[in-house]
This record gives sequence, structure tokens and C-alpha cells, in this order.
Amino acid sequence: MVNSFVRSLFLIIVYCLSSNAVFAQFQYISPLPGSKMHHPQTNIILRNGNLIAASTLRPENFVVSGSASGRHDVDVILSDDGKTILLQPTVPFANNESVTVAVSDALRTKQNEIIKGTEFNFQTEPLYNAADQQRLADAHRHVFEEEFGTAAAETTSDTRDLSDWTGGLPPLTIWANNNPAPGSVFFHNFDFSYQPTAHYCIMGNNADSVYGKFDQTKGIGFTINQNGYLTLFNNNLNRHEMLDSNYKMIDKFYCGNGYIADVHEFIVLPNGHSYLIAYDPQYVDMTVYNPNYNPNAVVIGAVIQELDASKHVVFQWRSWDHFEITDATHILLSTSEIDYVHANSIQLEADGTSFLLSSRHMDEVTKISFTTGDIIWRLGGLHNEFTFIGDPQKFSYQHDVRRLSNGHLTVFDNGNYHSPAKSAAKEYILDETNKTITLTWKYERNLTGSSSAMGSMQRLPNGNTFICWGLVYSVQFPSVTEVTAQGDVVWEMRLDPEFNDGIYRSHRFEWTPCSRPSFGTMQAIDITAVSAKLKWSSATNAGSYQVQYKPTTSSVWTTKNTNKKSVTVGGLAPNTTYDWQVRSICSSPNPPMSGYTAKRKFTTLPQKIADDLLPITLNAYPNPASGNLTLDITLSADGPVSLHVYNMLGQQQMSGSYDAQSGTNSIAVDVSRWANGIYFVEAISGTQRTTSKITIE
Repeated sequence: MVNSFVRSLFLIIVYCLSSNAVFAQFQYISPLPGSKMHHPQTNIILRNGNLIAASTLRPENFVVSGSASGRHDVDVILSDDGKTILLQPTVPFANNESVTVAVSDALRTKQNEIIKGTEFNFQTEPLYNAADQQRLADAHRHVFEEEFGTAAAETTSDTRDLSDWTGGLPPLTIWANNNPAPGSVFFHNFDFSYQPTAHYCIMGNNADSVYGKFDQTKGIGFTINQNGYLTLFNNNLNRHEMLDSNYKMIDKFYCGNGYIADVHEFIVLPNGHSYLIAYDPQYVDMTVYNPNYNPNAVVIGAVIQELDASKHVVFQWRSWDHFEITDATHILLSTSEIDYVHANSIQLEADGTSFLLSSRHMDEVTKISFTTGDIIWRLGGLHNEFTFIGDPQKFSYQHDVRRLSNGHLTVFDNGNYHSPAKSAAKEYILDETNKTITLTWKYERNLTGSSSAMGSMQRLPNGNTFICWGLVYSVQFPSVTEVTAQGDVVWEMRLDPEFNDGIYRSHRFEWTPCSRPSFGTMQAIDITAVSAKLKWSSATNAGSYQVQYKPTTSSVWTTKNTNKKSVTVGGLAPNTTYDWQVRSICSSPNPPMSGYTAKRKFTTLPQKIADDLLPITLNAYPNPASGNLTLDITLSADGPVSLHVYNMLGQQQMSGSYDAQSGTNSIAVDVSRWANGIYFVEAISGTQRTTSKITIE
């Protein structure tokens, strides 16, 4: 054991010395130099901290080679921050190989400063046989089932009436409703044994349904995200989905680099960046800690990813690189499966340079730098750096760690290992300079039972606190409670205890959505060979609308904005089928626009019919003219117009093309330098043309 300790200490010293050299020119590198067990699909991330001159990001300035797979071609991408360089191998690495990355001295900042090159390596994970891969997959599933239940099938003897479960709200009772904060309640319920009671819901205070969707495959984490859109987790497809205010999926988010997205956290910002958690099971020889432990245990790590607006992984943090397996506080390390971290929430700090990670099985909140990936401090658990004031039991198996605008920290303390076990919503004053954390507010119920898993805590704008108790079995215990700052209950709800329903998180929001127009009201009218009028009904909170249209066979959309509930589109091809869709643009609230409607179709008329329906008129004045001439061109629909002027000899005096609108379009022409005489003006739109004679004096 002594030799093992000395060897480990030596490796740590060598790593620290080498990492300082590596990071001299790059603040952040992923994979971390010298790290192991990376997925073969991983990308390479380099960040110097300065804006990068994109012209220097040439593939020949980067050499990426695998010890087994050889040299790899890479796509070199500059992320939308202008600072983060991404190397995306066109072919994945091989398993169980050492990958070397060499960066030349050719890179430059936008200030033309040289970025000194570097070289580092990392190791990919081993290649496992089918049985070992199945063990890893089973362990990944067990983490989900530990907190969210098993997918047990309904027994044939079950005679319960399911007719009320497939729509609206699940069975529940309002226990208190006494002037709560404004807004609706957002939640997703599910039975811990996966009986068919799963809904994601928006509910009024009187249990009046704003929206209720029965769905057993998705809904966990149903909320309004930080970009203003609805999001939830699809546990069948291992992805987070974003919905517009009409509950239509408009985007989906997966983890990158070969990892599988986890249900516990998803954040998406207005700039399109998103943050996800993945769990990463790996085989570990636990006999290095104790000879009686399992030599081939499946140990489950945690991975945190930031994706940019193009869904490239631009930051990746792994527990393997920063935590020890022995950091787990109440997990048996002698078992065949060890979930030592169990990351369950991410909180972005206000300055954007760091985030807080809640690790349930370590009783720890960790502050981590986005700039370097390093740990800034550790709160709670075995490596606690803070003095707890007024809360000697600290927190245990916590969830939903958040930072308030005043800098305070809120924690839903499940309290699994308090004596006795007791759950509470807690608010702390956090002094990061003096490393103290002072309990300043707490709410707990003097009832039998507590929340063994899940749960959330939300401070509302009026000072009330909205508490989801997570997984509770006692029939005396509520599912959701709203209390004042003084601890008075103003709203409370209990799901029907017969079904053992739990709620992962619940929130109260004032929701004024930017709704898209109803698909059923969309019409195409006044269709000609080259134009059509598209109309729809008004949508909630819409100030204007954006319409897109294209031939069905094309992939290129034409976009038009209007503050009306209709728009006339011109310049179309005769006898052609078009797709069109519309979305709302709202000045308030966030998000500023809805998703697009589903596509409608219309078909333009044949050309022969249109010839009699689309006259073009031309009026020139003053006539005769000497200084300025005005040409009024009148169309019945939007479209391009070409204009030509000829003298008596047929010579072209001027020519131009214009994007004309339906109605009269006035074009001013300076004729002060034209020779006196008679001229002919010709205007052409589509197949229609008209001429007018003018005199210049």
C-alpha cells in the first residue's frame, strides 16, 4: 500500500508539472492531457482565452494521431465565441489507443499574437465484448431506475379504470389554496413502478388544467427553460426536447462525443448554448483500494457538457479527472456497481465563468471553472472547505442547488442520512472569501416521512418558496408546497397516493407564451399563376408574423415579415405546388418568436388563366418632362419588374430591375440630361408588359 501511495503521489507531481507547461498557451484543453477512458468519438477542444484569427486555423497546423488508428483528418471549427477551437475527427478513434495531439506555432490571435504550440496525449476506453457492454448498459439503466423506478409491466389482474389517466391531469387533491403567488404550476408525475399515470402538466391553482399530456416515454423535467421555451426529457430516446408554446417539438438535444444524455439536468440559454449531464459507466479494478473489493466493478462517472448553438461540444468536464471514487459518502465500494457521483443539477454562475455541480452521492456542491475546467472550491462531503454556521448536519443527498440573485444558495436537502432522516428546503448565505456558509432560512414539515429522492426548491418573485418534495410515500406528506417567507402554507397539492406517484421537479411560472397561429386557420386565397394571398388567424401575444414559402421540390425558403394577418406573395412559377408556414414574432415575453406552424400547400394556376388576371399599368408624369420624371407602375401582386426606355431609333436609354409591391410603385427618373425628343417606356412583370410614350423638352 505504501508503494502504491508513493507511485500515485509521483504521478500527481509529474502531471502537475506537465500540465503547467501545456496550459501556458491554452487555458483549457479537452480531453485533459494524460487522461484515460475517453469515448472513441470524442472531439478535441482548445481555448487560449483570446479571440482567434480564423485564417490561421488550417488543418495542417494540427496533427492528431492514434497509436492504433494512425493519423486522423480533422475538421477545424471555430466556435461562436471566437475563442474555442474544435478539432472534430472525421473518423472515430480506435478503442484502447493512445491519441497524440500536436499543435504548431502557426496559430495567431486577432491581435496577431503568436499562440505557442503544444503536444499532449490521452487514452481511449477499452474495447469490450458483448457481455461486458451489456453490463455497462445495465448499470446505466440502473442509475435511472434507482431514482425514477423500473419499467414494470402492468399485471393482467389490474382492474383499475384507466379512462381518466390518458388526458388532462393525473388524480390529485388541492390541500391548500390561500392567495399563492401568481402563475401556473408546471410538473410531470410518474409512478415509481411505471404504472400508466404519467403526465406532463400545466395547472391552475384550483386544479384547472391549462395543459395535460399523458405520456409514459417523456416528460421528466418539464419546465420553462432559460431561453423561454418548454423543455422535457424523452427517456426512450435519451434526449432533451424543446417545445414551443403550442407544445410542438421544435428542437432536440443529445450529448456529444459518444455520451448518452441523462435526465437530471438540461439548460438552454437564449444564445442557443446548452448544458447537459451524462453518466459514464467504466470498469475499474477496485482492489487498488481494498483487496477484498471487486476487481471488475462497474463504476459510474459523470460528464458535464456545454454545446454551442451549432451543437458542437465546446466544454467537457469529467468526474474521472477531478474526483476520487472514494469521495462517495454512503456508497458501498465493495459492490459490483458503484454510482459514486450521481450528478443531479448544474447552476450557471451569473458572470458566466463557472458553474455549481450538485453530486448527490458525495453530499457535495462543487464550483468549477468554465475557463480552465479546474475545481474552484468544494462544499459539503468529505472534502468540505467551508464552515457551516447554524446547520451542523449540513445537507445530505441533496438536489436542485441554485444561486439566488442576492448571491445566496438554495438547496433541497433530501436529508437521507440525517438522524433522523428529514427533508427541508434551505437557504444559505455563502461567503466564498471567508469560506463560511450560514443557514438563513429553512422550511420542513413536521410530518412522518421525508423525500428519499428527487425534489426541488424555487424562490418566487414575491418572496414565497415553491417546494417539490420529490418521491414521498407517506399519505400525510404533500407532493408540492408553496410557503411564505414566514413559513405559512399558501398552496399545497398531493398526488393520489394510491399510485405512488413522484415528481422530479415542479415550478411555478407566470407564462405568457408567444403562440404560433393555429394551423386550422391558415388559408391560401386569390391564387393566380404567379401570386397568392396567404392568411391566418391572430396568435396570442404576436406583434407581427414571419412567413416562409418555397416550391415543394425546393429546399430554399423565401421569407417575408408582416404586421398583418396576411401577406401576398408574388413572382411565383405557374402550375407549381408551394409549401408555406408562418410563425409569430412577439415583443414580449421571452422567447421573441414562436416555432413555425406545420406546412400548408397551395398550387398556382396555369399561365393561360393568369394572363387575364394580372394586368400591369404604367403612368408617366409630368408628360412632357424636362427635369424629373415619375413612373407609376401598378401591380396586383408583389413581384419583380424590369423597366426599359428606348429612343425613336430603338436605342436603349436606361434599364433597371425592381422588387415591386402589390399596388402602385413610384420610380423617380432624372431626365435633365436626356436629349429632347420622344421616348418609349416599357415595364415587364412576369409575362405581362405595358408601354407608354413620353416627351422630353
